[in-house]
Amino acid sequence: MTLSSIHPRIPAIPTWYHGVQFRSRLEARWAVFFDALHLQWHYEYEGYDLGALGWYLPDFWLPQWRVFIEIKPD
Repeated sequence: MTLSSIHPRIPAIPTWYHGVQFRSRLEARWAVFFDALHLQWHYEYEGYDLGALGWYLPDFWLPQWRVFIEIKPD
């Protein structure tokens, strides 16, 4: 028995919120949460070239806190 057989992957559902299309409902829910906290957020604001590792695109940038946030379902 594998972890994927216990917890099968559920495909993400693209979702619109405040004129932004999020890759998943979970990301959109976090945007709602950040709004409730009156935190400014930017979705997929800036990507980074990690060389041989490829590109990295964080989910959120919170400029007031100067932090990137990555959303994961687990």
